[in-house]
Amino acid sequence: MGPDLTNTASQKGVAYMRGFIQYGTGKMPNFHLKEEETASLIAFLSWVDQSGSARVPDSAVHWTGTYIISKR
Repeated sequence: MGPDLTNTASQKGVAYMRGFIQYGTGKMPNFHLKEEETASLIAFLSWVDQSGSARVPDSAVHWTGTYIISKR
């Protein structure tokens, strides 16, 4: 499970997102994507970003990176 990238384009910018995707992080491995694949993924995530905000509170994220969904 990787980090939530839903609103990364508007919150941190495309350059940040590109570095994040190309090199990975502690929560997300480097998938060694080709430049075209990286550009397509950034375009998709930027499109998703325009649909609204999906910020999940830190208290709802398990240490593994998955969301904790309470059943009410």
